Amino acid sequence: TVQNFKTFRIFVDMNLEKEVAPEFLQTKCAWSPYEGMKLRGWPIMTIVRGSVLFENGIFVSGQRGREVSYLR
Repeated sequence: TVQNFKTFRIFVDMNLEKEVAPEFLQTKCAWSPYEGMKLRGWPIMTIVRGSVLFENGIFVSGQRGREVSYLR
């Protein structure tokens, strides 16, 4: 099954156009140089290890990914 692998899928609606607003941001710094711009092509669903995490702008699962760390 898909759950046995560390896989993820992101589905994007390439025709969906939205304005980047602060309430959409999921960043530590809470700002974006794109804020206020209208962009086309938005994620509509993210599936990680067989579980839907994000759907139509809402995080639907308590499961989250891990923070990325870099080797120095």
